[in-house]
Amino acid sequence: MKLLDDVWAVGVLEPTRSLWRSAHVHGLLLSFYNLFYGTQINNTNLTDRAKRGGSVHAIIGAIVLPVALFLSAFYNPLRYLAAFGGLAIIASAVVMVRGQFKGED
Repeated sequence: MKLLDDVWAVGVLEPTRSLWRSAHVHGLLLSFYNLFYGTQINNTNLTDRAKRGGSVHAIIGAIVLPVALFLSAFYNPLRYLAAFGGLAIIASAVVMVRGQFKGED
């Protein structure tokens, strides 16, 4: 097996490229999610603390998820850190949905 032949490239480079591609895609989509979240959160009937908390979760998720995917190409156990970024995004979405369905006080 020669260096950089097809077998080597598929076996070694493909998982790395997949993680990097996934990190880029998640980073792009989560940046749009944060833009949407920031423009719509003031239209909800939530307290300032809840709005701020949801916004912080959205920002943390948008940073942690793609960075964890990117770095897991170098150190595989870091892929589990991506789950925390995903949970932060879910938490921000729950805050947004709660605010949309919360009635007038």
